[in-house]
Amino acid sequence: MATVLGLWLAVGAAIAAEAPKKGDAAPDIQLTDLDGKAVKLADFKGKVVYVDFWATWCPPCRHALPHTQKLSERNETKGDKPDLVVLGIAGYDDDDPDTVRSFLKAQKFTFRCLHDKDQKVAAAWGVDGIPTFAVIGRDGKIAWTGVGADDETLAAIDPAVDAALGQPAP
Repeated sequence: MATVLGLWLAVGAAIAAEAPKKGDAAPDIQLTDLDGKAVKLADFKGKVVYVDFWATWCPPCRHALPHTQKLSERNETKGDKPDLVVLGIAGYDDDDPDTVRSFLKAQKFTFRCLHDKDQKVAAAWGVDGIPTFAVIGRDGKIAWTGVGADDETLAAIDPAVDAALGQPAP
């Protein structure tokens, strides 16, 4: 419990922005992935985007990551232009790109992961605990958010993604 409380305090201490709510425009994401490629949220206009803020050292994050992987695997049957984009965002404390890359490889996770070295994107998103999840609709607005890896939160992810995928592109 002390570790979880410390996690919330450590991440939350540097946060200034308020977390976006359902219907709000999604805050911008401009980061590089672990291969050094620039990624911008605007690149995925018209697609549903699932975002998972996480860290390698976070037990609840580790519990939730297989779910993120399963969502990512849904895309493999969609070819080159899937309707769902899955983005992990890491970079807390000692999570340098090499640590994150090694962790993902060891766990056989293949979802795209971005590195938020200075937690600027996490701050813009009002992340005050991890894991934090968001589903962004085709219109660029927040369709759903969740924090933590409890059964209720994890069970809400797929229906939120499916509902967003069911919406027409703008």
